[in-house]
Amino acid sequence: MLLVTGAGAQGMAEPLRRTRAGMPDPKIVIAVGTDAISGGLLGESANQAVPAGGSYATSGGVGSVVPVDVWVPGSPPPPFAILHGLLAGLGRLPAGGTRS
Repeated sequence: MLLVTGAGAQGMAEPLRRTRAGMPDPKIVIAVGTDAISGGLLGESANQAVPAGGSYATSGGVGSVVPVDVWVPGSPPPPFAILHGLLAGLGRLPAGGTRS
C-alpha cells in the first residue's frame, strides 16, 4: 500500500512512479488530503491560468502521476476518514450501508 499525503511536486513524479512500480502486487494507492487529490493551493484549481494537469510546482494531484484506488478528502482529513480509506483499500469494510 502506498499512502500519498503530499501535493505531488513535479520533482517527485518520477520517484513516485518508480516506487509504485517497485511494489509487489496487489498494488493499492491511497491519496490522502486535498494536496494529494488536487495539488492543494498550488494545484490547478487555485490558479486557472496554469495549464490543465497542474502548475509549475505540482502535477495537479497524484492521480495524474499514478493510478489511485482510494481518495480521502479533507484538509486535513479526519483520522477516521484516513482509517476508513485504509480499510477500503484493503477491502475490509463490511458490506451494506445501513447503520444499526
